[in-house]
Amino acid sequence: DEKTLFLTHGHLYNEDTPPLLKKGDVLFNGHFHTPCFKEIANGALYVKGGSAALPKDGTPHSCMILDGDTLSWVDLATGNIFDCKKIL
Repeated sequence: DEKTLFLTHGHLYNEDTPPLLKKGDVLFNGHFHTPCFKEIANGALYVKGGSAALPKDGTPHSCMILDGDTLSWVDLATGNIFDCKKIL
């Protein structure tokens, strides 16, 4: 559907310094080790996946799973889904 999924560590591109994106695009960022879903400039979605190895701020070891048009934040120990968003 001509959507951009931009995956980056986060030290150059992040919610404060996003790449050029449009409504419906997704910026994935891992640098901060905490989960987040948030709309940013031009209606793009900003996603931080948490951390599988070094979670911060009391969050569990976690990751994001993209399945079709749904992005889910998942606890790796239990498999529980904490939050999910339709993205595409």
